[in-house]
Amino acid sequence: MSFFTEIVGAGPSKNCDILGIAMFDSCEIRLHPTGAGIARVGTKSQGQGHETTWAQIIATEIGIPADDIMVEEGNTDTRALRLGTYGSRSTPGGGPPRSPWRRARSRPRRKMIAAYKLEVHEDDLEWDIDGFRVKGLPEKTMSMKDICWAAYNSVPPGMEPGLEAVSYYDPPNMTYPFGAYICVMNIDVDTGVYRSGASMRSTIAAPASTR
Repeated sequence: MSFFTEIVGAGPSKNCDILGIAMFDSCEIRLHPTGAGIARVGTKSQGQGHETTWAQIIATEIGIPADDIMVEEGNTDTRALRLGTYGSRSTPGGGPPRSPWRRARSRPRRKMIAAYKLEVHEDDLEWDIDGFRVKGLPEKTMSMKDICWAAYNSVPPGMEPGLEAVSYYDPPNMTYPFGAYICVMNIDVDTGVYRSGASMRSTIAAPASTR
């Protein structure tokens, strides 16, 4: 049996850089009046399925269907130059889990719009999967699709139109997946002749689908 611990994730920037370029990443999300959206990120899929994974994560965060989210990766013409995909860094360093929508830059804005349209105080609202609802009045809701439309066509007084956010994320540490190799052999106790049996590798806490 052989055990291992890896150091992956490629961060934080105070410890990691490439030719002086700090290793952090960014995410930009912009929602359209129709309720669809686009996410621009610094990673680049190499077959891991980032487009699907990122869309599903964003959908969970902001309450619009994953099919309505277009993911644009690695396009330095439209996104700030970042450092791509390698070293199991995509999820911990570059993925939308660290997006501006989770880090509370846009939720107050969405909440303000919903409160204005529902004619209640912001403290009277709570998030519910795909929009906001009034506490104690579950039938009084406003979906994210309606919030997107209102963000461009019926914003509260003094608020600029639009619904978008940009965030940069510098991970505080590396990630440390671990696992084990197990090799099984069959040995004849009389002759000492051996033959290889099964071998197995198990890796824990390193999601291969998003490396």
